[in-house]
Amino acid sequence: MLRRTDKFTLPTWIRIPLAAGTTLAALPIFSKIVGFSFLPAPDWVARTEAAAIFAGGVMAILAWWVAFKTASRVDAGGFRRTMAIWVTPVVGFLLGKIALVVGVPMMIAIVFGQSVELAFKIESSRSQSRRCPVPIFIADMPFFFNRLCLPFPGGKYYQPGGNILVQGRGTERGVFVGTLRGGN
Repeated sequence: MLRRTDKFTLPTWIRIPLAAGTTLAALPIFSKIVGFSFLPAPDWVARTEAAAIFAGGVMAILAWWVAFKTASRVDAGGFRRTMAIWVTPVVGFLLGKIALVVGVPMMIAIVFGQSVELAFKIESSRSQSRRCPVPIFIADMPFFFNRLCLPFPGGKYYQPGGNILVQGRGTERGVFVGTLRGGN
């Protein structure tokens, strides 16, 4: 039983998967934020769907367990503790899924990548915004990784339902966006 004065440390069998999953999920998120867009291959996304749900479930359970065990250690109100216990599984699920679907092919592309060209299907090209003059949404991609932002008006020629060829550094599992051109 934990007391308020006891120091709580996570067991190694939980620390290692949490650290690995969080790192694999954080890498694609931070690279997208700083401007390095990575797109996992559509066939990779389709093939790993069931495994990604399982990985997300494992991360959700581990994150919930950590939140549950540490909630009593935090000097916060009951509402904050309750919210932490309910929100961490959702965040854990998303991180676990991103780690497998985007993080794994990104790490492979960083280590073993070479110049490749992959085809993607365009879902839509919505109206421009202040931050993104020409957004192009890619079909069958995970949320947050399904949008390319083109800084030039030439992107308006990419029509929904059409293909776009993305060339850059990567493997058959995914590619860092370099150049774009219309596909057949």
